[in-house]
Amino acid sequence: MEFMGPFAYVMCLAAYFLGACFVWLAALVLAINPRWRPLAKRLAAAMFFSFPGVFLCQLLAAPGLLVLLVGGGWLSGLIPQANPMGVLLVMSVVYGVVGVAFFASVLGFVVGWWAGWRLASGQPLGAFIRTNRFIAPVTRIVVRRFPFLARFLPQAPA
Repeated sequence: MEFMGPFAYVMCLAAYFLGACFVWLAALVLAINPRWRPLAKRLAAAMFFSFPGVFLCQLLAAPGLLVLLVGGGWLSGLIPQANPMGVLLVMSVVYGVVGVAFFASVLGFVVGWWAGWRLASGQPLGAFIRTNRFIAPVTRIVVRRFPFLARFLPQAPA
């Protein structure tokens, strides 16, 4: 029973990879015609870059999920099991964790997809990071907390 969470994650990851293979297959079919090759290149790059986007956003959401799980577990330990509020609390924590993880995954997919699409279209990586509505503020926060990273990360104007 303790392996159900990792098993579910691996199954979702396998379904995601299968979907990516179908997108890459569609890009391969589109690349046969020279007129459609730029679109095929953008499509394949967008799908490829969606993976790091999803994993990065899941990594950024992990501390909040951990706090939610530990805090919810601690609070549910204080409430007797027969109390309906305890059941409501446990269900809220479970739905909260699943909802936040799902939102982080979707946000990562969209950001990664857009990054791959823009990079395959010829936009430089630094320009993409400076103009993206999600990545630019995260970059500013990271540079503010870790100033030595400023030379590695392109920054958006404040």
